[in-house]
Amino acid sequence: ISWSPPHTLRGVPIGDFENFLAEVIEAPGVWECTAENHLGKPMMVRKRQGSSKRNMYDACEHLIMREVACLDASYAELRTNYGPANIFISHVWKETAYNTRSATVKLREYLFTKRFNIGHTRRIQLAPGSSSSESLDALADFRVWFCTLCNNQSRVKEELGNDVQHSPFAQVLRSPACRQVALVSPFMALERKWCNYEFCAAKHSGKPVLMVTTEGIVQAGQVAPKTLDKLSKRVVAFNCEHSTCASRDDAKLINRAVAQMGGYKALTGELKEIFQDAIKEAHSWAKTALDRIHDDHDSSNGDCESCECQERPVSQWRESLSGTTSSSAGNKTRGHISVKFSSESSQLEIQEEEEEAEDGQRDEDDKQGEGCPELLGVSEAAAVDITVNAAGEEGLPFAPECPSSLRGVQALLDGRPPRTALKLVQRVRACTAAALGAAQRAKLRVFFAALLEYAIGVLAREDGDLSARGVLIVYALRTPLVELAADHADEAHAFFAARLQAMRRTRLPKAGDFCCLKLIALLFPVTDLQHPVCTPASLLADHWAANLAALGAGIEDLVSEGTLLFGILYDFCSPPRRFCASFFNLGAALLESCAAAAFSGRLQCAEAASAIVALLGQALREFAEADGSAAATLLAHRVLRPTLAKLERGASAGALGAASPGDAAQAAAGDRMRAVLEELRSLCAELERGGLEPLALFESARPQIKVLDPIFHEVGDRPRKGMELSETKQLQRRLTQERRAASRQL
Repeated sequence: ISWSPPHTLRGVPIGDFENFLAEVIEAPGVWECTAENHLGKPMMVRKRQGSSKRNMYDACEHLIMREVACLDASYAELRTNYGPANIFISHVWKETAYNTRSATVKLREYLFTKRFNIGHTRRIQLAPGSSSSESLDALADFRVWFCTLCNNQSRVKEELGNDVQHSPFAQVLRSPACRQVALVSPFMALERKWCNYEFCAAKHSGKPVLMVTTEGIVQAGQVAPKTLDKLSKRVVAFNCEHSTCASRDDAKLINRAVAQMGGYKALTGELKEIFQDAIKEAHSWAKTALDRIHDDHDSSNGDCESCECQERPVSQWRESLSGTTSSSAGNKTRGHISVKFSSESSQLEIQEEEEEAEDGQRDEDDKQGEGCPELLGVSEAAAVDITVNAAGEEGLPFAPECPSSLRGVQALLDGRPPRTALKLVQRVRACTAAALGAAQRAKLRVFFAALLEYAIGVLAREDGDLSARGVLIVYALRTPLVELAADHADEAHAFFAARLQAMRRTRLPKAGDFCCLKLIALLFPVTDLQHPVCTPASLLADHWAANLAALGAGIEDLVSEGTLLFGILYDFCSPPRRFCASFFNLGAALLESCAAAAFSGRLQCAEAASAIVALLGQALREFAEADGSAAATLLAHRVLRPTLAKLERGASAGALGAASPGDAAQAAAGDRMRAVLEELRSLCAELERGGLEPLALFESARPQIKVLDPIFHEVGDRPRKGMELSETKQLQRRLTQERRAASRQL
């Protein structure tokens, strides 16, 4: 006979709970799990180690029942430092352990932020008058009650009993030690009877309910407004009577308890009130921020009706992003982006040109993008020694904590040079190696997702343009990103698949969307034409390029976006030798737009035109080597020749000779543009050498069909048998007959 603690004392430390979820995800072997197909019928599914699809049903069957329940105890009793539970977690067993762990991390960060006034649990800032020992004790004091761990799964029916009001759930919710309830995945929880009963019982017990998602806490304003909109739609159409339960016996128990609480109609009203309060509290954060901005604006500018900050339609916003509308005094307008192509590294080095306003001030990223910044190559990145702090890196941590959120990655890498950022990322990987345990591997997975978010965010500026510093950082982090993508393929696929699903509905893509495609081209094998991420990404880039190229030469204000998309298409199409008509059409449109700006004296646009011609030439030569120059010759004849004719007409109209004698910049632009035209002529001549030969199908003499003279027979002269036989057949038959006759005579 063994003693088992009461359910109110089976609280699991929140750190042990996260380790359990990591153990579920990283448990070795292949789990044969039961799932439902689209018709609601059971089916067998294999879930391997590291799968993000394992849920609590799988954990109970393959982990708890085999290792803990066989000893007639709960997981909390044998595997954790259990104690009084002060947080009740209501959850759905079908929810994945991966999503539950992500939501738990958000909950932990929220609890510590609220208690210690910190931004991240890894860096605890003690409150005034508190000691470090008090903070560590508080860390251990956060204990959660999670039914999968805290109930004895070998005797669930005995522990539940015949009355829900005396079940372990009700006991913990009524316990004075339990201070609040956390509802994980509220969208799924609305469909389950147990969850509906639990947060109604929490309300009757006076316990606050926190709604926790993978994005964060709803009441803390951490959830996107779009998620709140979906949640409100579900709440409006919600009815408790439609909720389900996996066990019929449990459903009967809950139905009796609901009848004692006033019936399903009263329960539905209480649930709607809980969700409404949560959404109102989340909305209050946005309202507070908006009121603060309005108050500050009214105090600084007075009446806002006459100022230029009135809302503008999307088209005008797009024009202001591209630099075509006039900006107010003291602000700068974005100009074109020119590119220089390096044949050695086979990449586009992007150089930003900006037109300065009257104050002439620029930020550091603008100054850094004036030249062609040197990108850190793969061999150079491999030569970086992460065990040494170089000059200017004094105090750089050798064992940094593994960030578990985008905010943590930003705190680690913001303001760091490319080599320093690479060192920090590699040190995090070294200190959180998967060989150290399943929990470390789970940390790396979360860190990888946050690092991808940071990479896309650092590539795009807040003003909608490309960041020169971001390009340097991402190219420096290529090696660890590629290695992490190979180690965590499921997470990489899920991350980019969700982004591509959202981007395909975008009509006006932004710099962040282009940067996401650029990151896909860097991380995944573009030569795999059936890749689940690269293939849809290349099709999306092709679609956007076709829409942009259809505008023709009138894209002077979109050269920045077009140039970036042009380089992305080259990354997708060049290695697999995949023909893409929109790539060449976009290159021609960019050439015409850059030439129009260069004719007016913009030297960097002439440099951009030269780089575009070089990239077009390399792509066409690669096609010429692959298919015997047929496609390359046709493209030169149908695309490059008409573009060259347009540019020559523009040059002959006097655009190049319009420079004043003292205008050195316009003269230099004219000289550079003449060189570009000469490069384009040489490219066309090289590809059209020999011309297009006509098809030679009917040049040789046609083969003649052999004609046989007919044989005519009259009625009566045709023998009954043998006429239909060939001469050879007749001779064989005759030989057989004579052989038989000779045998009879012998």
